[in-house]
Amino acid sequence: PNTLPALQRRVEVMERREVLLSPIENAVNTISTKNQDLKDLIMLCESAQSDEKPPPLSPLSMLLTGMVDAAVQGGVEKYREAFFDGAYLQMQPNHAHHINHFKNILQQQLSILKTGLEVFGNLCDKSLKPLHDHLCRTYVTMANSLQSILE
Repeated sequence: PNTLPALQRRVEVMERREVLLSPIENAVNTISTKNQDLKDLIMLCESAQSDEKPPPLSPLSMLLTGMVDAAVQGGVEKYREAFFDGAYLQMQPNHAHHINHFKNILQQQLSILKTGLEVFGNLCDKSLKPLHDHLCRTYVTMANSLQSILE
């Protein structure tokens, strides 16, 4: 038999696992993953700068834009509507601990975004300054919007 995976007709499934997540758990996982992605990219940019290599600014700017100025899917504002208006907890009172965890994750995100914007601002050239300025203004709006639910 062929041992190369591309030549085999079938691959035996060794294990299957299904995990059901509530909407709030899925939101927490999504934001946590984004936070980690941004932290990793910030560290990559900083280490590239110290190694005198060109930092990966394009991926950083795209991730920052997607997190701060999420025009397509509504970003964090959609989470506010879904989980922080009181209706979700009325329907799912046993998810209160998830709401508190989500608030902590959002607070972490604000801190990571602030660092990411600082790094991007320090590393970008003049042509990207307008984007940086726009992201900083949008970040302030986002942070102010979140303060009421994070308190």
